Amino acid sequence: MLGNLFSIGRGAMQNAQTGLTVHGNNVSNLKTPGYRRRSVIQDESMVIREGRWSVGTGASIEGIRRNLSMFLERGVLDKSPEFARWSAESGNLSMVEKFFVESKEAGVSKSMSDMWAAWQALANNPQLGANRVALAGAAERFTAQLNSVVGDLRRQQDLITSHLKQEVGKANDAIKELALLNKRIIANPDDNTLLDRRDVVLRGLSSLVDISVQEEESGQVIVSLGEGQKLVEGDKAFELKFEEGGVRNSLVPGSQFKDEIHFSGQSGEELTIQVVSGGNASGAAPAAQFKVSRDGGKTWISNPDGSEKLFKAGPENDAVTVGGVKFWFGKAGSSAAAATTQLKDGDRFTLTPKSEVRWYRNSSTSESVSPVPGNDGSRRLKGGSIAGLLRARDEKIGSYIDKLNGFAKAMVWEVNRAHSQGAGLVNHANVIGSYGVRDSSVPLAMINLPYADKLGEGSFSMAFYNAKTGKKVSVSAVDFSSIAPGKKNFDPAVHSLENVRDAINASFGGKAQAVITNGKLSIKGVGDNRFQFSNDSSGVLAGLGMNTFFEGSDAASIKLHSSIKADPSNIAAAHVNGAGEVNKGDNSTARAVAALAGKKNVAFKTAGVSSETSFNDFYSSLVATVGSDAADAKANMAISRTVLKGLVDKQESVGGVNLDEEMQHIMSYQQSYKSAAQLIKTANEMFDVLLGLK
Repeated sequence: MLGNLFSIGRGAMQNAQTGLTVHGNNVSNLKTPGYRRRSVIQDESMVIREGRWSVGTGASIEGIRRNLSMFLERGVLDKSPEFARWSAESGNLSMVEKFFVESKEAGVSKSMSDMWAAWQALANNPQLGANRVALAGAAERFTAQLNSVVGDLRRQQDLITSHLKQEVGKANDAIKELALLNKRIIANPDDNTLLDRRDVVLRGLSSLVDISVQEEESGQVIVSLGEGQKLVEGDKAFELKFEEGGVRNSLVPGSQFKDEIHFSGQSGEELTIQVVSGGNASGAAPAAQFKVSRDGGKTWISNPDGSEKLFKAGPENDAVTVGGVKFWFGKAGSSAAAATTQLKDGDRFTLTPKSEVRWYRNSSTSESVSPVPGNDGSRRLKGGSIAGLLRARDEKIGSYIDKLNGFAKAMVWEVNRAHSQGAGLVNHANVIGSYGVRDSSVPLAMINLPYADKLGEGSFSMAFYNAKTGKKVSVSAVDFSSIAPGKKNFDPAVHSLENVRDAINASFGGKAQAVITNGKLSIKGVGDNRFQFSNDSSGVLAGLGMNTFFEGSDAASIKLHSSIKADPSNIAAAHVNGAGEVNKGDNSTARAVAALAGKKNVAFKTAGVSSETSFNDFYSSLVATVGSDAADAKANMAISRTVLKGLVDKQESVGGVNLDEEMQHIMSYQQSYKSAAQLIKTANEMFDVLLGLK
């Protein structure tokens, strides 16, 4: 029994030393990120039988417990991606919101109002040169504002892209470290420091992408994206890559297609191209037909009647344009050469005109995990800062740019449509079109003109004047029957730019000469002949950029026409009347343009959707959308932060270090140590007494 006292005392001292070490370590790691409080787990040692009695032999340490609630930690890993996503969106959209600040002194709305007012002032007094100068200045300020806003949006997208590269790099670092930790934990399953580090890395990864974590009996974890793609399995690490998009084929069995889809332009969208009628990809009969989706195949571009719109496969001259991206079929490695192989029903292509995040199963097999605007696909990222950045860049900012482009394109067309058939103070000696074509022999309705879809069947006239006297020489419509008998009017489905050139030359021989230079139409008065345009019912003048007020066709390229910037007298405030004259004080064209400020049915086309409203209402709606998106992101961030903080706080109450509690434990173990020492001293004294009985 006396020996048992020594054993109990020695064990109690050792236990107290361990307790002091553990809780002292807790105190020293008070500020260590991810550290989980340790607790000593003691249990009663074995008992011995002494006669009728069972006598204890002290206490032993069963282990060092790491205080962590797996339930709460799962909640943190589940809510962290949500907060990170909204935080990334909110931060970027709050910045974007500043680009659309409107006031009485500045902004696109203010500069647009000033331009309309300048047009009205010109209509009130078209002979006053100062009004033309003021209008030119107001138009330049308006276009500069649009250029600035879309430029700011593009730069924000570039900043997000740079940030995405860093975030994907962090995710890969975390994935690799988790695979290494799995390997080390197998060898040291009770190493709490490794487990702490693993939880820190998992939390960091969950703030980048939404993840699913499965812990195995061995102590290792299998980590997957929330959408199912594995990131870590044992000591194997899979990779995410941030890379430029392109075209990826998904051909049906038996497809003979060996060529490529080529494209130009950028967009935040992902286009899905699916063949619905097999045939030639070169455009030759029978040509294959395909449909196009802008949301990953959820919906398909439709005709006005709601039916799916079908496109014909063809070469670059027959390129299809969707959301600012042009694409066509051609030979592999040669975009200008026509395809030679055939497409089959069901052949599918994914066109990604942007940088994207891809998950790699191996070095040759990958899939995109970038969110698709308008489609919450089951295999795409939904949470984490990477998803938030991609959504902000592509879905939000991309849609704002698309709407700004739709706004600018409608503005250019409406103003140019009126201006192109008006007359300025000075008759033209030479006019060069703003818009060119790749192939001047292709009908204009089928070519790459920005406003090819606006052209219609009709006619336009040219009036000629003597440069010396200013008197009228003649006025008549361009006669297209001179190049194709029986077809007097222009028809965009039939007539090419070469046909327009030839019809002008045939109609006005000796008065005007039309030529095509670099795909653009140029008309020059012959000898002393000068000219004006009038009565264009086809829209071909505005479509080619002849005698227009604006150049460009989107928010980045819109600008005041160079001829008007050089000489405001070229602003067409008047028109050619029925007698072929341009009367002094005529303000009909200026009034027509000024009236656009109140036009309620301006046609806008954005993201494949057409709408009709006024310029002011369309832009105001865009500003309101930007503000609403920023407010929604901020509110969602606040909500998710509150939920996440609640989970983190609860986890800290379970596993965080509390100095007051730790000091109590230290004092308790210190007292236990002293008591154990006293027990040994007492046992020793008893032993000395026994020895003294001799």
